[in-house]
Amino acid sequence: MELELGLKITRARDNDVSSSTDFKVSRDVFGQLWHSRETDSVFILTLHLKGFKKDGIGTEINKEGDMLTIRGRKQVEEMVLVKWVKWRKESEIKEFKKVFRIPDIVNLDKIKARFEEEDGTLTVTFPKKVKGITGLKIEEVEEAEKTEEKNRARRRNQRGERT
Repeated sequence: MELELGLKITRARDNDVSSSTDFKVSRDVFGQLWHSRETDSVFILTLHLKGFKKDGIGTEINKEGDMLTIRGRKQVEEMVLVKWVKWRKESEIKEFKKVFRIPDIVNLDKIKARFEEEDGTLTVTFPKKVKGITGLKIEEVEEAEKTEEKNRARRRNQRGERT
């Protein structure tokens, strides 16, 4: 039988292994995992967000309709042990932001998101305008692309253009 405690134990000092060592134990590793797939009629984006609550997840499509932003926020408790005795307990807010490019063939008015709190899964479905396998997929936008998009929007605003 396996037991998953969801603990992360890290060494707090670079002491010799044989000497007394402080360890940091945290209940959350805070990693997000996502994948996308395509069917004949929809693209499906699935994010695994273990430990998040529904009210801590948000989705937004930009004005151009080509980017989906997913944000998450949750409180994480960390405890520091010294010689296996609780020494300090901290609580902090962890946040993430992922931006995904939406293919042109998606019907924006019919995009739906559903969050299953029991297993921490956010599923976003992107219905296609025309059925058929295209080989396209939902892809995460890299930081450099996000920065360039912000710069383009800022330049448009400076010129007085509508975004």
